[in-house]
Amino acid sequence: MGAVLHVRQRLGCPDAAHRLQLQQPLQCGAIQRGPGGDLGAIGSASGRQRLADRRRLLGELPENGIALYGLNPKATGLDGLLVAWDGVLACFPSLSYDTGPQAVPAQLALGDYDGDGADELAAMLCTGTGTGVNVWSLYVFEQDGRALTLGGMLDADDVAAAELGLPAGRYVGSQVYFGTEGDGLRIFLGVTDDRGLNDIGELTGAVRYDGQTLSLNPAELTYQEIA
Repeated sequence: MGAVLHVRQRLGCPDAAHRLQLQQPLQCGAIQRGPGGDLGAIGSASGRQRLADRRRLLGELPENGIALYGLNPKATGLDGLLVAWDGVLACFPSLSYDTGPQAVPAQLALGDYDGDGADELAAMLCTGTGTGVNVWSLYVFEQDGRALTLGGMLDADDVAAAELGLPAGRYVGSQVYFGTEGDGLRIFLGVTDDRGLNDIGELTGAVRYDGQTLSLNPAELTYQEIA
């Protein structure tokens, strides 16, 4: 059996909202969900503008009451994400996204990724860009009607440190993407050689989610050289 990458889990701290209120005037308890899942409906127009300055809408699924926001570190002094899902709001200060200057829209998808009969929210966020660099992270969220928690995460550092079954002299490059296919999670990697100049191959395959962790198994990954 191939080696399995064991990834960090349950990083959504239950007291994150409380800590956020103590550190900055942006208070999760003061944010109300408006039409289409928008969290901007708070009192006056100036109040709504102040809130808009403090968080950026990264993606939404309005038909499911889902919205994903990134905290603006310049306005709040904090990093992290706000997730709203069917009336439940949670703060995740440990999670990151590329803060810009212009934030890249996230990709959101609902699916039963662990096969338990209930949908989870997969959020694919850009966490780094540059010349020849485009890396994304995968976050999977669980919601039981009362609490919204982080079930698992996978980022470029996790992938680069993993045993992926690549041929000798081949390494994870600077292109790391995630996606969904039905109720399955997928990974797409650029692969480079010792020179590290350009991608000379690609690695694709399944990302497994068991309700607690995300994992990669080399036996479920396919490597192909690029001509």
